[in-house]
Parts: sequence; structure tokens; C-alpha cells
Amino acid sequence: MTASAAFAQVVGLALRARAVGEDVVGRETERLLHRLNLPSARDVARLRRLVADVDRQTHQIHRQLGRIEGGAHHGAPSAIDAR
Repeated sequence: MTASAAFAQVVGLALRARAVGEDVVGRETERLLHRLNLPSARDVARLRRLVADVDRQTHQIHRQLGRIEGGAHHGAPSAIDAR
């Protein structure tokens, strides 16, 4: 085995060990945070996605209601516009 091949193998093993270590630390940190009844970064990211989805759906419903009320009242101000 050449020196460069051995170096590449050592670097590969080090990178794998680092990834495994980061995974273990991440899982243990998440377990500890949950034991302390605190959200983990993964929990916060999931909640952010959920809030963004609800926000998009709310805006979509708002637009649909505006179109429905606009057609039913022929241009009269809607209850949504009064907010």
C-alpha cells in the first residue's frame, strides 16, 4: 500500500468515526433535552414547518373567502377586510 493510499484510508476512517460520534452526541443531547422537557433542534424545525404550513393554508383560505364574499356581495367590504 502506498503512503497516499494509507493516508486516504486513515482520513476515511477518521471521517466515519467523526460522523458516528456526531450522531451519538446528537441523539444523547436530544434525549437529555427531552428529559428536561425542552425542545431539540429537530423539534423546533418540525414545528417551524408546521407553522409555515398552517400560515400558507390560512392565507389560501383567506383568499378563497375573499373571492366568495366578493362574488356574493358584489364588491361590498367583506368581514375579512374589517380585521
